[in-house]
Amino acid sequence: MTEILPSGYAQTLALVVRRAHEARFVVQRKANTEVIALWWFIGHTIIERQRTESWGSGVLARFAADLRAEFPTMKGFSKSNLKYARRLAEAWSSEDRIRQQPAGQLPWSHTIQLLDKLDDQRLRD
Repeated sequence: MTEILPSGYAQTLALVVRRAHEARFVVQRKANTEVIALWWFIGHTIIERQRTESWGSGVLARFAADLRAEFPTMKGFSKSNLKYARRLAEAWSSEDRIRQQPAGQLPWSHTIQLLDKLDDQRLRD
């Protein structure tokens, strides 16, 4: 037996579905921006410590291990990602600057691709 639905039901459903998709997109983009800001902060912090406290490769490996221990359910705290974070902070001089660029809304893996494949900062922006 088919259920008789009120007039306008299909349009209402389509409206809510579209809004839900839009909200998911906005949340994902904001999450990406916060993740990139975190990686920028990590990279900037590493640059500062390497400049002022002589952090070397061994310290970076230990730092990665300690971050993984502190956040066991988070992926990405590898020594190589910490090096990418450093490159990110070198490429974009301030957290505000990366947040204002389209690159600041990309997933971290796409940002790594930009760092690997584009040497020209204008193209990265």
